[in-house]
Amino acid sequence: MRAWILFAVLVWQASAEQLDPVVDRLCHVRMFAFGGVGFVGLITQGQKDYDAILSRASAESDFEKVFANGNRQAKAYALAALRKLDPEKFKSLSMALRSSKDEAETGGGCILMRRPLGELVKGIEAGAY
Repeated sequence: MRAWILFAVLVWQASAEQLDPVVDRLCHVRMFAFGGVGFVGLITQGQKDYDAILSRASAESDFEKVFANGNRQAKAYALAALRKLDPEKFKSLSMALRSSKDEAETGGGCILMRRPLGELVKGIEAGAY
């Protein structure tokens, strides 16, 4: 009986750590974009989540989670943050993606497009995002 209780507590703790809604939402973001997007120039939920995580004391580890668990757009947000927070970590994580031809949804102004992830990573490194 005690073993089951201990198991239940451990599972609950593990799932509680994974349920940060902002990190989870950023992991599944639809578009990588900064600044106003679309006809009315709205700030995307992805950028709002990026800004919220960036303001946390746990920002670096949270963005590492986003990079590890997120889609292509999420990885781009994580790399943009890690470029600021830990340039060495940015370099090591971005190496594997530099030649990626997998496409990510991006937005800038009224232009929405798909760009190869490798191209996006190079832009992030140059500060052009």
